[in-house]
Amino acid sequence: MPKVKKAHCYVRDYPGVFRTDGAILFCTFCETNVSCDRKSQITQHLGTSKHIENSKLKSNKDQVSQQFIKNHLIKLEQIIKI
Repeated sequence: MPKVKKAHCYVRDYPGVFRTDGAILFCTFCETNVSCDRKSQITQHLGTSKHIENSKLKSNKDQVSQQFIKNHLIKLEQIIKI
């Protein structure tokens, strides 16, 4: 399978984790290029301490953002009721 097809497959298999320009696979959490010649390279990258820590940070950041938005919407609803 050509490398271009492999890169797109990994983007589809791991939504939000990887993106590609068609030839290069890029980890959005680690902000680094990941070799995609073999699937073992992908699973190895996903298991690195750097990737795991970055994915946890991203998850926590998303939760904080969602909580902020939720609180903001509640305040807006209260203002509209007044």
